[in-house]
Amino acid sequence: MTNAIIGKQTESYIDVVPLRGGYRPKRLKSKQLYLLQGLPQVGPMLAKRLLKHFKSVSNVVNASVQDLKEIDGIGKVSAKKIREVLDTEFL
Repeated sequence: MTNAIIGKQTESYIDVVPLRGGYRPKRLKSKQLYLLQGLPQVGPMLAKRLLKHFKSVSNVVNASVQDLKEIDGIGKVSAKKIREVLDTEFL
């Protein structure tokens, strides 16, 4: 009986993704950097480079693979992974 309950609980939370860390940025600039670091292959330094180049998170999100490749530290593979996360419909 206990195993059945545990199995049902596991099934119901399969699509739940835990929040990152426990860190919650307070300042706008920190929130922007934090958001970009959620993209594949993007760490703190690359997030800063993206914001400096594109000027806003919105512009980064709308950048093409070719636009992303212009940033030092982003190659073709990384740019495609970023676009895949941004473009793939949630099922």
